[in-house]
Formats: sequence, C-alpha cells, structure tokens
Amino acid sequence: MSMAAATVRELSVPAWPTQFSFATTVPLERTPAAHTDAGRLAALHALTLAGCDIAELPLRSGRRPVWPTGFVGSIAHDDALAVAVAARIGAARTIGIDVERHDALNASDASVVLRDEELEVVCDDPSLATLLWSVKESAYKAWCTGLDIELDRVDPRDIHVTIVDSIALEVHAMGELHDRVAAIGALQAGKLRLDDLVLTLAWKLGPAPA
Repeated sequence: MSMAAATVRELSVPAWPTQFSFATTVPLERTPAAHTDAGRLAALHALTLAGCDIAELPLRSGRRPVWPTGFVGSIAHDDALAVAVAARIGAARTIGIDVERHDALNASDASVVLRDEELEVVCDDPSLATLLWSVKESAYKAWCTGLDIELDRVDPRDIHVTIVDSIALEVHAMGELHDRVAAIGALQAGKLRLDDLVLTLAWKLGPAPA
C-alpha cells in the first residue's frame, strides 16, 4: 500500500485560532520514511485548506520543513498519527505543533526537561508531565520557524510553560534562551487529547515586523 493511498483528513479544533488549518493522517508503517511521508501529505492538505494548492513541499535544506512563499506551518508525527498546521503569513507570525502518547514522559524522569515550578504542578502525573514537555516541543518549533534558524543547545528547562486554564497555556523563554528568541517573545499554546495521544500547538499571531 503506497502513501498516496493514505486517508488525509481535516482536523477541526474550535479552541485554536480560526486562521489556522489542520490535517491528519496515519503513517502506514512504523519507519522514519513512512512518518516523513505521512507528515508531508498532512502538510499538503493543510496548505490546501489554507488556500495554497501545491503538489509538493519545497525542498528542505535542514531539519525543518520549508513552506511555500506566503505561508507558514509545522508538522509532527509518531507511529499513530501525523498532523500538520498551516496558515497564511500575516495571520500567523509562527506556529509549532507536536504529538505525543499522552503518558510518554514518566513523572520520575521529568526533572530532566521540566523546571522546578513545573514539577510542582506535575507531581507524579505522567500525562501532565507529557503535556508540558509536548508544549515545550511545540514552542521550540515555533521559535525556530519564526526566526528561520536552528536553535541548537537549548535546555528544555529554559522553556517555561504556564497552564492558564483547562484549554490555554502560555510559553516564555527563560535564561539564555530569552535573548535568543526575543524577536518573537512569548507564545500562546493549546492542547487537544485524541484517544491515547496529546496534540499541542504554540503560536504567535500577526505578521512579522517590517
């Protein structure tokens, strides 16, 4: 069965910005190549929903996808799901998306990636630990995309996630990272539970400064 036969669906998340378009599919194999293909298909569908009908994504020169002129987006995938988000530049300064099994991060190991104040919130809840870790992943992608650079040697504990309410979160850069991402600054974030998976999104609305 080829990746061309995969079913790609629109994903609707009413709590997330209406300017964004989302699409999902399921990798047909548990291989890096299948994950990449599924992510590409989801991204092309999300771009179509956002008003950009193209047959292929631009060739990438590094780890991050390259988006068509006038659009911005993000891709995430694991064995169970590939998901992509796309938006017109002007509506979104930057976007980052992530997908994880909801309890992937053992709470006892969370100190490697979570700040002390985040650990106090998590206690011994692996789902909450995974949520915060996933938001950090989404924020990292958003900052890299918005700055058009690879942010190497980032300590995850320099990414501070605050839970605002049952739907919304905020992300702030701390320490050395603060100055590196100052051109974008703090991000808004949201979460969505899909069966055994958690999806998170981090974003900054509005156009890039002239």
